[in-house]
Amino acid sequence: ITNPKEAELLREDRYLNRIAEQIAAGIVAYVEHNQTAALNY
Repeated sequence: ITNPKEAELLREDRYLNRIAEQIAAGIVAYVEHNQTAALNY
């Protein structure tokens, strides 16, 4: 990581949990969207 502030944040559990939650939410949204699209065919 070249950004010192970002490197510092990546050492914090709270920040890592927030990132993980957002990644999980993105995966859920992707799956839900694709299931809906598949039903339309």
